[in-house]
Amino acid sequence: MKRFLIFFIPLMILVFLGCSSYVTEDNNQNNGRVEGFVHGVVCDYASSEVMGNVEISWMFEGRKHTTRTDASGYYAISELFPGDYLLTFKGLGGSETAYATKVLDINIPNIYDIDIPTDEDFQYSIVHNINMYPLSSPEVKGTVYYANVNGQYKVVKNQKLTLDFSGYNIIPDKYYVTTGIDGKYSITDLPFVLGTIQIYIEDNYSEDNSNYTYSTNTIQEVLLYGSDAINVPDIVMDLNMSNVDFIHNGEIYLPGNDLVIDFAKVINPDDFYIAVIEYGYDQQNEYYESNIPLQSGSWENFRTYRVQPTLDLKSNTDYRLVIRGFYNENNTYFSRVETFTTRVFPN
Repeated sequence: MKRFLIFFIPLMILVFLGCSSYVTEDNNQNNGRVEGFVHGVVCDYASSEVMGNVEISWMFEGRKHTTRTDASGYYAISELFPGDYLLTFKGLGGSETAYATKVLDINIPNIYDIDIPTDEDFQYSIVHNINMYPLSSPEVKGTVYYANVNGQYKVVKNQKLTLDFSGYNIIPDKYYVTTGIDGKYSITDLPFVLGTIQIYIEDNYSEDNSNYTYSTNTIQEVLLYGSDAINVPDIVMDLNMSNVDFIHNGEIYLPGNDLVIDFAKVINPDDFYIAVIEYGYDQQNEYYESNIPLQSGSWENFRTYRVQPTLDLKSNTDYRLVIRGFYNENNTYFSRVETFTTRVFPN
């Protein structure tokens, strides 16, 4: 009868406390070494129901060890030697609900790390109750745009977004979704953490047929809660100045105005070359190119170049802008050809 009471009382206490988050240490002298003992109850975080048949695994000296929770969600791991352990909790078959894999880092101290060193054996006991997150979140959706060099907003297609679950101790802790051709994305069945996650873009975006790239530091924080679809605020990617050589305003050029080129880095003016070339097909459908004479240009802080064509540019006409030279930084050579089409000039 005594043996029954010794094990029954702590089990009843664990079940009564459920899956509240706490850690305790119960230190009892045993027989000559540190022996680790980890136990607790595993619950479904959304429903608070205990979970049976959850597999717990860990590695020790290159060998995998496993155990499972019983019908009351209780697990116990004994005879752990001093050291660091990574416990993995995985929901198994027999349930219609899938769960994110939960991980737990524990440390069993050496006898010399105990507050009161002793030559006698020492049992180190830890209680860890575990919450498992079901893969049942509502739909998370949104749209990604980029602001081009003319300030126009356009959709970002085929762009990967990261949904970051760092801090919830699950693996994987990052999920991914890709925008469609309309710039929209949608994902369901994420870990239902009933808390905040982060959504962001890690990679640059390049628009079609352009040398421009776009990036963003925007991080949207989203609360995974409830049953309704979650609409994420729009993410807007801006022109990435560190990855583009220049921006010109040819599309808004007006007769008599300067053609302005903004560089991302300081330019060496001594070896700078620029040309503006009109090109297209004439009335006989024959291809032509015509070099547009330019007046002497001027620099502002060696990053902005202003030049006025001797002849005004035509409206609704294709032009090719050719530049080459050296950046001051590391004397790096650059050579670029950019095309643009002038707009209809206002009256």
